[in-house]
Amino acid sequence: MGIKIHYSGRVNHIDLVEKMSDDLEDFSRQLGWKSKRWDNDWEKPNTVKIENKDGEIRVSGHAPLKGIELFPHKNCEPFSLTFTPNGWLGSVLDLSLSTHSSFKEENLMISTKTQFAPLEIHITIIKLLEYLKKTYIQNLYVNDEGGYWKTGDIDELKRRRNTIFQAMDTLEQELTGLPAKGTENKTAEEIAEMIEQILIKPPKKDEKDGN
Repeated sequence: MGIKIHYSGRVNHIDLVEKMSDDLEDFSRQLGWKSKRWDNDWEKPNTVKIENKDGEIRVSGHAPLKGIELFPHKNCEPFSLTFTPNGWLGSVLDLSLSTHSSFKEENLMISTKTQFAPLEIHITIIKLLEYLKKTYIQNLYVNDEGGYWKTGDIDELKRRRNTIFQAMDTLEQELTGLPAKGTENKTAEEIAEMIEQILIKPPKKDEKDGN
């Protein structure tokens, strides 16, 4: 239970996956987020299996996925942008279900829960998805349970989040942390504007990185 962002789509061209991953890696560095690159062999068959043994979830086999996974906040689920060999957004869990007769790549949907992270984390992820739709994934579909994707209304996002908190009897849980350095004392609106400015001109890698 909690506010989630669901998203699906196919990259405009398969060769753009690496460029997109580079951009997001640069961006996550600016925000102080951790990230993980996925560069598994697309030529090898999918053999992913997820099993529950003695109460422990275990993943085995090969997952033919490339892209990047971002970790915005300790109280937010990972924000995954990994792609199948055909260019569709997909996850390890999706691939583990691909043997089902009803499986279709175009129906794949990735989700990330932001309920327990600071409000600014949800806003930042939506801003990133807006950027990706304009730049890399033209047919990107987003179902934002917080309503911010469609409306850009921070008050509505707050209302929906608070409704969930009330239902879970956690209204007084303190939400702390900010997604980027230098955002102390800034409002959610100011942070949203800052994110948009960064995305207009993606940050360059530090010279010490050799770029």
